[in-house]
Amino acid sequence: MNRSRVALDWRAAGFSFLLWGLASTSWAQPLPILEYLFESGLSSVALNTGTLGVGTSAAVIRATRSTDTPNGSSFSMGFDGANDLLSVPDTFDYGSALTIEAWIKPDATDGQRVIWDDFGAPGVMLAINSLQNPGELQFTLSTTTNPGDGITLQDGTLIAVEWQHIAAVYDGETMRLYINGVQTAEIHNTSGNIIDNAGGVAAGVGADNTGQLLFYDGLIDDFRIFDAALTVDELAGGHFIPEPSSALLLGMGCLGLVALARKQRRSCS
Repeated sequence: MNRSRVALDWRAAGFSFLLWGLASTSWAQPLPILEYLFESGLSSVALNTGTLGVGTSAAVIRATRSTDTPNGSSFSMGFDGANDLLSVPDTFDYGSALTIEAWIKPDATDGQRVIWDDFGAPGVMLAINSLQNPGELQFTLSTTTNPGDGITLQDGTLIAVEWQHIAAVYDGETMRLYINGVQTAEIHNTSGNIIDNAGGVAAGVGADNTGQLLFYDGLIDDFRIFDAALTVDELAGGHFIPEPSSALLLGMGCLGLVALARKQRRSCS
């Protein structure tokens, strides 16, 4: 048997197996209900490319597009920390599970700066909170078992003037926070369906709907909300899935080689 042909065959078999695994993971990826990628070229509207459609597109209020992005896309959205925001029609419900994720590059991490606000006691909020410790990520959630002010989970350290990925996840029982694909905190003392702000007030990216908290100051890109609890491998479209090691590729290649040898023995018998 030609050794170079065998080497080529097992590498091809391993690569095919790897592609199959990646395709299976991609196929199972939940779809966001809200997705603001800021790529439309429109200055006054951020189109929602999530499953809820353009009816939940956000009005851009003074925020401006930037070519500084974390992932090679064309644009992110810039907020000046004074009065910039995206106003999102509050015409949807979250259900029993939730994931909020985004890439952020904050220019300021002081005080309590809102990233997502659909809060009004009850409601949902994601923010930078430095009132206790510098640059912590805050996730506040009201549920049917914890109405009113709900439960707040707060931890991690966000860094100013640096792109980082953040995510807040609720699976019906547990709240979790992630920074750059690493879980920084979790809490188990809530359950039930999520109660959002039912007062008819628009939700906001970059500002709260009460005017009591600080506006977000910095850049945001690829903002998404899911009515599902994403795993760490699903965050940022699989960005944090570890690269396959050489040992893994070799193992898959060996499996392919064994399958090839068996096939050749059957053809010769």
